[in-house]
Amino acid sequence: MKRILDFCQQNKYAIIWTACYAVVMWSILFWLFNFNMFSATQWRILAHAELRGFPGFVFGILILAAVPMYIATTSIVVRTKKPLFKIPLPKFMTPVPIDAPTTAPAPTPTATDALPPAPDTTPSTPAKTIPAEVRAAFTRAREHGAIFQKSAFDPSNADAQTAHHTPDAIPELQPAGELPLPPDFDTPEFGGAPTFAPVFSDINFDDDVPTAPAPQSATILDEISPMTEYLFANGTEFTVENGLIFTDRDVIAVHNDPDFWIADNENWFAAGKQKPSPADAVLAAGAARGVRPVLYLAQTNILDLDARRAQWASDGITVITAPDELK
Repeated sequence: MKRILDFCQQNKYAIIWTACYAVVMWSILFWLFNFNMFSATQWRILAHAELRGFPGFVFGILILAAVPMYIATTSIVVRTKKPLFKIPLPKFMTPVPIDAPTTAPAPTPTATDALPPAPDTTPSTPAKTIPAEVRAAFTRAREHGAIFQKSAFDPSNADAQTAHHTPDAIPELQPAGELPLPPDFDTPEFGGAPTFAPVFSDINFDDDVPTAPAPQSATILDEISPMTEYLFANGTEFTVENGLIFTDRDVIAVHNDPDFWIADNENWFAAGKQKPSPADAVLAAGAARGVRPVLYLAQTNILDLDARRAQWASDGITVITAPDELK
C-alpha cells in the first residue's frame, strides 16, 4: 500500500493529466459524434463500421490521433514533474499564509523626511542642461527670438534679418483684421520694400462704359478677304466685328476654310479642330441688328451640303457661293 501511495505521490501530475484527458476526449466524442468511449458495445460497432464523408474522416483522424497525443503529453509531464497547463486561480481562492502580516507597518519618520529638500536656485545654462545635439539650435533660436514670421499680409518686416532683442527693432504690425493695401496700386512696392500682396490696376466697375470692338486677327481678315474686296470694289460701306461683315442691310459670315467639312448646329468640326457655327452666329447677329443674315460659302466641301442649305434657308439665312450673288 505504501508503494502505491509513493507511486501516486511521485506521478500525481501524470495521473491528474490522464483523468483530464479522458474527460475532455469523452466530451468531444460524445457531443460531436454521440460516441461513448467508455461503452464496449459502441467500440464493437465501430470496429465493423465504415466511415464515410467528412464527419467520418474527422472522427477517424480524432480516434487515431488520441493515443499518440496522450503518450506524448504524458511523457512531457512525467519528465518535467510539472503540470502541462497552469490555470491561474482567482484571488479569493488563493490561500493566504496564517503568519503573513495583514497590513504593512507604517514607516517611521526621520529628521530628513520632515522638511522637503531645498530648491536648487543656481541658474541653469545651456551647457549644463541642453544636450550637445540641440545646443546650437537652442542658442540660434534664443538670439533670433525677436524676428517675426514673414507674411504676404505683413511685408513691413521683409528686411527683418538685422533685428535684435531691442524693442525699437521690432517692426510695427498692421491692425488686426485690416489688409496692408498700398496707397498706389500701380507699383509692386510698399514702404520701399517689395510686397507680396495683390497688385491691382485699371479696375472698372461701371458697366455703362462702351467698349471698342476687339481688333480682328490676320487669320480672320484673310478668311473674309474675298467678300471685303468685293464690297470695297463696289463702293459698299461695311464694318467687321467678331469675324462678321456688317453693311447697311446685310450681315455676312464667310466660310473659307477647306478643313472644316462637318457643319453641326452649334459647332463646325475639322481634323483636330473646332469652331463655332458661322450660320448660328450670323443668324443671331441679323436678329440683333435687324438686317438680313447671309452665309457666304467660299468652300463647299461640307458633308450633306444640300440638306444643310435647306435647313439654313428655312431658318432665314441667305446662302451664296460667290460674292456677286449678294443682291
